[in-house]
Amino acid sequence: RRVQGRVAAAAAKRGNAGQLAGNKTVSLKFRQQVKNLCDTLTATQPHYIKCIKPNNVKAATAFGPRLVAQQLRYAGVLEVVRIRREGYPSRMNYFDFYAKYEMLIPYKERQAMKSVADCRAQGDAAAARAASEKIAHLVLDASDAEKEFQLGGTLLFLRDNGLDKMDAAVREFYAGHASAINACARRFIAVMRYRAARRRVIRAQAFFRMAVLTLRLRRQRRAARCIQERVKTTQAAAQYKAMKANAVPIQALFRRGLAQKRFSKASRERAGAVAAQSLVRGFLHRRAAA
Repeated sequence: RRVQGRVAAAAAKRGNAGQLAGNKTVSLKFRQQVKNLCDTLTATQPHYIKCIKPNNVKAATAFGPRLVAQQLRYAGVLEVVRIRREGYPSRMNYFDFYAKYEMLIPYKERQAMKSVADCRAQGDAAAARAASEKIAHLVLDASDAEKEFQLGGTLLFLRDNGLDKMDAAVREFYAGHASAINACARRFIAVMRYRAARRRVIRAQAFFRMAVLTLRLRRQRRAARCIQERVKTTQAAAQYKAMKANAVPIQALFRRGLAQKRFSKASRERAGAVAAQSLVRGFLHRRAAA
């Protein structure tokens, strides 16, 4: 019985320990949260921020220039900015620099060089470095006294205004191409408008010429009719005269024949009348004499 009691007590203790282990305590939760916070801080890149007091009265929207300048000077911010400007604060990987400013290389030279994709795929850092150096020489000052860039092992270092100049060159490049595109577009629009206007002018000229030629044709037709009428009149008059000249002798002969026929008939009738009269007169004379 004592052994059984001890075994039961041990089993009860183990069950209580499991229950305690299953329940999270406040300290355990705190340790887990601290661990999660440390993991987050380790995975991130820390940036140190210096706070500047805008005024001494803790008033909202109040800014004291002298107080802020003193804080910046005493905190060493202005000195850090000066040092950064005197050095090469901007730095870029050769591949990134080449990819960002590739368009600044002239087109024919760019065709003879390796592209960014080929350099990345082949891991050719030397070609990317040569291309980046060429781009930097095209835009930035490369004199020994005031050299605006330096070449490192894997990075290209730029002075404070180096990136501004590079971005300005890119903007100028795109502005030039945009102007060229605008010029081409405007030229295309102007050509289309000119062609449309030319078609309208040609159509108007065609209508005007058609109207002029129509009026000229009508005048020519009227003149041709007048000429034809005059010619036909002249021809008809000449033909009439010729017919008249030919008809007059024929009419004269016909009339002479009719006249001769009438004369011969009248002559015969006269001769018969004379004979009849002579017979009647002879009869009457003989009767009177008897």
